[in-house]
Amino acid sequence: MLFIMLAALSAFSLNARPAEASPQSGAVQQAAAAPNIAAEVQRLNPGQRGAIEKELSKTGGALTPEAIEALRKSPEFKGLKPEEIIKGKQILDKVEPGAEEKKQAKEPQEDRWQSLFDRYFSASPDAGLTERLKPFGYDLFVETALTPPQDLPVASDYMIGPGDEINVLLWGRINEQYVLTVNRDGSIQFPNIGPLSVAGMTFDETKRYISGQAKKIIGAEINLTMGRLRSIQVFVLGEVKKPGAYSVSAMATLTNALMASGGPTFIGSLRRVELKRTNKTTTVMDFYDLLLKGNKSRDLRLQNGDVIFVPTVGPLVGIAGNAKRPAVYELREATTLSDAFELAGGIIPTAYMQRIQVERVEKNERRIVIDVNAKDAETLKNFILLDADLVKVTSIVDKDVNAVYVYGNVKRPGKYELKAGMRLKDILKDETALLPETHLEYALIKRPAPPVYETRLIPFNLGRLLFEGSKSDDIELKPQDSVYIFSKWFFKEKPYVVVEGEVRTSGQYPFEQNLTVKDLVLQAGGLTNNAYLDEFEVYRTNPSTREATLKRFSLSKAMEGDSAHNLELQAMDRVVVHSVWEFTPRQSLSIYGEVSKKGQFPYASNMTVSDLIFAAGGLLESAYPGEAELTSAVIKDGKVFSIETRVIDIKEALGGDPAQNILLKPYDSLFVKKIPDWRETEHVVLLGEVKFPGNYTIKRGERLSSVLKRAGGLAPNAYAEGVLFTRKSLKELQQKSLEDVVSRLEQELLSRSIESVETALTPEAAMQEKTAIEQKNALIKKLKEATAKGRLYIKISDIERLERSSYDIELEHLDAITIPARPGSVTVLGSVFNPNSFVFAPKGDASDYIDLAGGLTRNADEGSIYILKADGSALSARQEGWGFMSTRLN
Repeated sequence: MLFIMLAALSAFSLNARPAEASPQSGAVQQAAAAPNIAAEVQRLNPGQRGAIEKELSKTGGALTPEAIEALRKSPEFKGLKPEEIIKGKQILDKVEPGAEEKKQAKEPQEDRWQSLFDRYFSASPDAGLTERLKPFGYDLFVETALTPPQDLPVASDYMIGPGDEINVLLWGRINEQYVLTVNRDGSIQFPNIGPLSVAGMTFDETKRYISGQAKKIIGAEINLTMGRLRSIQVFVLGEVKKPGAYSVSAMATLTNALMASGGPTFIGSLRRVELKRTNKTTTVMDFYDLLLKGNKSRDLRLQNGDVIFVPTVGPLVGIAGNAKRPAVYELREATTLSDAFELAGGIIPTAYMQRIQVERVEKNERRIVIDVNAKDAETLKNFILLDADLVKVTSIVDKDVNAVYVYGNVKRPGKYELKAGMRLKDILKDETALLPETHLEYALIKRPAPPVYETRLIPFNLGRLLFEGSKSDDIELKPQDSVYIFSKWFFKEKPYVVVEGEVRTSGQYPFEQNLTVKDLVLQAGGLTNNAYLDEFEVYRTNPSTREATLKRFSLSKAMEGDSAHNLELQAMDRVVVHSVWEFTPRQSLSIYGEVSKKGQFPYASNMTVSDLIFAAGGLLESAYPGEAELTSAVIKDGKVFSIETRVIDIKEALGGDPAQNILLKPYDSLFVKKIPDWRETEHVVLLGEVKFPGNYTIKRGERLSSVLKRAGGLAPNAYAEGVLFTRKSLKELQQKSLEDVVSRLEQELLSRSIESVETALTPEAAMQEKTAIEQKNALIKKLKEATAKGRLYIKISDIERLERSSYDIELEHLDAITIPARPGSVTVLGSVFNPNSFVFAPKGDASDYIDLAGGLTRNADEGSIYILKADGSALSARQEGWGFMSTRLN
């Protein structure tokens, strides 16, 4: 097929530059919140204690951030903050608190509920709630089944209607089973009986009616059950999450439909849900009756067209604190404090009934507080609650009034009864009350000091108290005192030793007295098989100067228990066990060339040439059996003195000739040569209009004409002038050239863009430059997407002429030749009025086809017209002697 391309005039600037990228800058802000250490009082378990002890003494005796994090996760120190530990130690050491005392950052609490009642108090200070109150009852509509399953038993009062299925089983005179569907006119078509009208009957009435008809007319026994139930459409409106029309089962109730809509919103009422039928209110359901009493009497079954309406919520009151079910409750009528407590499930025993506080919004003007003595039953019955009231029921006491607490590194932590005149010595009688490794120089009492109960820190010296009987440290205890006893590793890092190298589990291990090298190696799982037994190293660090010294001993003697080598370790010692391969290098041999597995192989002292070939998987078929080249390095005075090369007869070596199958030396390299002129089977692909197309194996130097003859020659319909010849090596070369062009264009575009940006004087000029840049980038993108075809121009008229021409080229592996069928059309593209394809006329020229396309347009550039022929060559109007009006096409 021929193509005539007509180029329209266009402008494309090569001086365009890329758009400027606006620089963006920002600062990275880091914030750290101090941990809140306020967990329950429990004894510190060894794992938690170890985590804390490991992270101490990294800041000169103060608590490290890691230790503080370990404290935060530990249930050990209730109400004791890290800065309080440091402050108490400073008091004991007579050091004034410094700037290192940090304030604890409070994390904002997340609002998980935003009900109408929350909004009443959102603009006020903290209402004193211990937790955010949830609206009562709304959890009923979270993740619930939308409609009843079809396999539930049908109620006897179920109303039959169009769409219901009735399963009928007959036995006696007739044994049959039918599935009958109620038609739109309300009847069923009963075989042998005729139409029976059942719409509007209950299920019980339907069974009696059909049974009577069956016995009377056909004299058979009958059993009826309901099959698939019909669907009905109802409307759920008002304050619901998803109002609209819903298709539900005919067995569905008001509750099922409300669940399908997602339930009421937080401003939707649960106490006045209305069911409207034929524009009248059929029932009003109070969901509190269902939730608190299990009363489902008003949960009526729905009918088609019913409307469920949820109005806005009524008056709300909150019950917070010491009630069984603290929540926000909706009031339906005048409600007393006693009624409200009944909604909340009652008051728990720790409630302080002499003073129940009611926060109230009065006349939309102010907020007031009312204290109620709930011990008086009449007061409870007569106190009427109003909308937005918040009832707070406080505890009898926050803590035990006659107790002190002991925490930390003691055997029996916990709560102790406080007796008159009790002192520290009464609780901590002697050292038997302590756990091992207790810090004796410092302990702490945290005391809430009246009248405002500010925290007071009282440090004392535990060692003087227990072992010297110090009266000044035997402090008299007060109610709510908390005594903290610390581990000695709380303020300094626990000593350790390190083992590295050829042991099964290298790493850091706790230091213990009388710990030896052998003990440490055994703790690390023992030695590996590669351990070097002659020597090992111990790096010992001076604790004061941090200077390390090196000592070397025999590892084998140390593992035998020899005291001269089985060194007793000190804290911070580092033991290094070396590998044997550090002193005995792993020697190797290499083999390359015509073998199955090329590369390096481990050296063995008795390894010969045949052994190395065997290790490499043997010779390939292409291996030259006559000779191979063995290269050896001669080393003298620790340097490579010379390289020696020797020729090995592979065939004789593999036959066992000792003169050729010689012993190899470390690092020898054997090169197995290839048989001269050896090559793998090569083939070309011949497709299209030849007698026998397919894949043809070729020999070295075979030419195109030879393969065409082997394929039976050209077919009668072959269009030899349009041959398509592609070559893999040409494709790779063309692709590389295309990539080079793209790379040069990108570099040119970048350099010219910088220059254009700097010289742009006006915004209009900058906009023009930006447009040109975008056009160039689009061109570069298309060039990147383009792939080379590897096509070579070949001219063929017939095979005889091809043999005598320069186009009869030698073929290469994977060449592809396609001989197309003779085309019957010419295509005209570009700036003509009707770009199209036309039937080829043997005597036509280029102007004839342009005329068929409507002629040239106004924008056509006659000087740029060219003809692209089927063989890949092109004729251009710019060539000498060109005249497209008389150029004959073929």
